[in-house]
Amino acid sequence: MILYVLLSGSPPFNGRSDKIIMENVAKGNYSFDSSEWKDVSNLAKDFIRKLLEMDPSKRYSAEQAINDPWMKKYTNEKVVDVPLMRTALTNMKNFRVS
Repeated sequence: MILYVLLSGSPPFNGRSDKIIMENVAKGNYSFDSSEWKDVSNLAKDFIRKLLEMDPSKRYSAEQAINDPWMKKYTNEKVVDVPLMRTALTNMKNFRVS
């Protein structure tokens, strides 16, 4: 969930009430449809899908997450993606839990 928030600025499970939010959590309902996701790579979205997998037997383990292609790509680079970093920092700063 944290990576989802960092990349989009909002939580993956939204709703107009706590009840709806909890229903969406239970069902695993989230999307990448908002405009914030237009510049996020498919590799990153795939990684998030694996982390948010509802079935625990299919969900990424910590070891699998560390070895994911998206993680490997960004943890092995010496150059930081400055626009992505700025967006993530802005999203963290603006994120508020009501």
